[in-house]
This record gives sequence, structure tokens and C-alpha cells, in this order.
Amino acid sequence: MNHKSNFHKVNEVLANWDPIGVPSNLKLDEYRSYVSNFIEISDDLDGITQELEKIAIDISGYDKTNEAHRTDLILTAKKIQEALKS
Repeated sequence: MNHKSNFHKVNEVLANWDPIGVPSNLKLDEYRSYVSNFIEISDDLDGITQELEKIAIDISGYDKTNEAHRTDLILTAKKIQEALKS
């Protein structure tokens, strides 16, 4: 799989995750700067989850004690990992 395809796949997952409610027409641009980090750590589910947590804390006031937030991060991390394997 080439880098451009992987970039697009991860960007799509992040746009769908969208923890801050970015308008639809801007979602694909909002998270682009994070994509390469996920591609580099694609084999590390915990690492992907930690990166998502950093993003969520930085941009949305993520609550580490909220189990629903944590579950959402793990599901999104799995989606990123699956996208990179396909």
C-alpha cells in the first residue's frame, strides 16, 4: 500500500472520529497534520490510542475519566489500524 493511499485512509477515519464537531466540508483538512504519526506507528494499537488521546486533550478537553471517551478512542484506534492493513 502506498503512502498516499494510507494517508487518505487514516485521514478519513480521523474525519469521521471528529471529536470537536468540525463542519463536514472542513473535516478532511482539520486532522491532516496528525496522519503521518499514525502511519508511522500503525502496528502499535496502544501507541495509536495514546496519539488519539493527545489530540483529544489538546483540541477538545477530553476527559480521561470518562469511560465512553476511552472506549471511543480505542474503537477509533482499531479503525485506523484496520485501515492501514487493508
